[in-house]
Amino acid sequence: ATPSTALEAKLSLRFMGAAALAGADTSDLAFFRDEMTADQALCALRDKVSVELVSDRPKMLAEVEIETKDRRVLRASHDAGVPGSDIELQGRRLVAKFERLAKPVLGEEGCGKLLRLLGRLEQTPVADLMAASAKG
Repeated sequence: ATPSTALEAKLSLRFMGAAALAGADTSDLAFFRDEMTADQALCALRDKVSVELVSDRPKMLAEVEIETKDRRVLRASHDAGVPGSDIELQGRRLVAKFERLAKPVLGEEGCGKLLRLLGRLEQTPVADLMAASAKG
């Protein structure tokens, strides 16, 4: 099915594949607007994407195969179920994604406060986390 809303696009493997190939930051909520589903370049790319689900493979494994105009075939794979070995990089990426999602809701100060509390999660009372998570 062809997505016509942002939510449908977010759940469309073909649309998300096209967005990733186009270099879109799909972790940014601002990307998901209904008008993106009508973007001509993304739609043209989406129409070239096919998805094949393979039952005997890990669920988080993605393999991509691209055939170029000159008939070369480019392949890549990634298993998102396998944690990255660079824990510091993984932490920086997680914090950056959290900030992109939380700042529009909590503001700069609220986002920072919640991040500090999460940094010492084991010592932070649940009530403090809930209070910091509430919109100002």
